[in-house]
Amino acid sequence: MLLTAFRKKYKMTLSGWVEKEIPSKKNKIEQLKLYRDLILRENKVRNITGNCDKEDLELNHIIPSMDLAIDICGIKGVDVGSGNGFPGLVIAIMFPEKDVTLIEPRKARVSFLNMVKRKIKLENVKVVSKRAESAGRGELRGRFEFATCRAVAPFRISLELVFPLLEEQGTFFAQVGEKVKSEIKKYHYFIEELGGRVLKNEKNYILLRKIKMTPGVYPRNWKKIKKSSKKSL
Repeated sequence: MLLTAFRKKYKMTLSGWVEKEIPSKKNKIEQLKLYRDLILRENKVRNITGNCDKEDLELNHIIPSMDLAIDICGIKGVDVGSGNGFPGLVIAIMFPEKDVTLIEPRKARVSFLNMVKRKIKLENVKVVSKRAESAGRGELRGRFEFATCRAVAPFRISLELVFPLLEEQGTFFAQVGEKVKSEIKKYHYFIEELGGRVLKNEKNYILLRKIKMTPGVYPRNWKKIKKSSKKSL
């Protein structure tokens, strides 16, 4: 499981983790707790995170997002298929100097993300109600220094959705499961086709860099993306 390591490593509260790992961000704890509580409240109405209590939410979602956030360089970033805001909103809360765009096509999730933005007063967040493949063919193409994507689609699909959004030399922090991490070599050809290269395969993500512009044919329409994902690489 993607986040099993966090259950083993961090047997503490959100506050305890922040004070241990990034004490300079203690002033963000209340905002993170408010975000957590907004999710729990929304979950009672829409069941957006499944059967999840306060501890599960912190250990399985917020802390891993913070662990990723402290590694990210760059100011302008995008979170593809943001859903409930992991990790994009956590990045925006912890680092207000970063401009974070959340791309999410589902109206209910867009409404939730905008509500969190208002409640926490996140002026560095922009919510875009659009499918990622459409965003990658439009004005957002090649605009971002870093990108994140968590549990949105199979890894091959995530690659095609994310790379067109990055500027040259931009980085993609892909939160994936152990199976993908162990099989990353089989994706190298497609990563290179998209203009990318694997830099690191550690912690709870794979780090990729866009070393040249993504060919204009990508991202393709959703039907073609789905069809390709079913083929062996």
